Amino acid sequence: MTPTILIKKVQLMLVFSCCLGFSSLAAEPGTLVILNKADHTASILNAEDGKLIATIKTGTAPHEVAISADGKLAAVGNYGDQYSVGNSISIIDLTQLKVTKTISLGEYTRPHGIRFLTPDILIATAEAQQKIIKVSLKEEKVIGAISTTQRASHMVVLDKSRHMAYTANIVDGTVSKLNVESDKLEKVFKATPGIEGIGISPDGSEVWVANRNSHEVLVMNAASGEITHKLPSPQLPFRVEFSPDGSTVVIPNAVSGDLSVFDAKTKELKATIRITGAEWNGNTLSNTQPVGLIVGATNQNVYINCQGIGHVVSVNLTNMEIEGVFKTGNGPDGIGFSSLVIQP
Repeated sequence: MTPTILIKKVQLMLVFSCCLGFSSLAAEPGTLVILNKADHTASILNAEDGKLIATIKTGTAPHEVAISADGKLAAVGNYGDQYSVGNSISIIDLTQLKVTKTISLGEYTRPHGIRFLTPDILIATAEAQQKIIKVSLKEEKVIGAISTTQRASHMVVLDKSRHMAYTANIVDGTVSKLNVESDKLEKVFKATPGIEGIGISPDGSEVWVANRNSHEVLVMNAASGEITHKLPSPQLPFRVEFSPDGSTVVIPNAVSGDLSVFDAKTKELKATIRITGAEWNGNTLSNTQPVGLIVGATNQNVYINCQGIGHVVSVNLTNMEIEGVFKTGNGPDGIGFSSLVIQP
């Protein structure tokens, strides 16, 4: 049966699920796409109540996901594991709840960071080849590649207004700035070895990178690469996520099991939100390992994949409190948010 897609108004809800359970006050309507590396699947969840809508088979060990601007498509990079080198992207149609395309990347392997450049074109890091690639959904093939010249180009962010992409290069500890219109490398900014997570301010003026070795976040001028701030975020800051309005930056710390929430303008730490050790519905959350995260479209909630417990945690960014704990598959990593509300 084809699911029905609609946009609902925010409702006051109180729902309990099995395992850890869930309750929410005025949660944000929408749909979460969660990649389960260990299961080779994507869990599609209702963002308000945590209800499982569908479990969809992907390629081997999917790591990161991008959601199209209209919220209808999810592009999944099939990175692979220790037994299989991934070189494909799965396209999930959220209106049909199924994979409609599996695009082979040919010689380009270990796709990781992924973004929609246009409704028809994706960019993704090909980590093993030190490149970002352009992938056409219509033609179902790679249509271009730009060398980052750096090792382990892992995550990627976009400044569409200036046609710029930025990659975090783990081994060399650099950020590559690439022009995705002319397909040229513009600059390589020096940071520090161990940077992995990367985020860009909505106005394109700043790039923030998280260093998992030094347990800090570096704020860089996107034009010059100058490091303007070094912000502590222990232990093991893993990703960087701006709220859509650009006011807030959220960092998950995988080892300490908490979130660092920064004011994007002042660079001040607004809150440290404990996940590991938090009480939820009569249970203590332990060994959560927060990794991937996404801020919803209304700037109200951040959703964090907790790899250690196979759940996603919803945190309200207004009161800085946990609102919900939803069950996922095994090894949840990449996560995306669509404003579409899906009712099968």
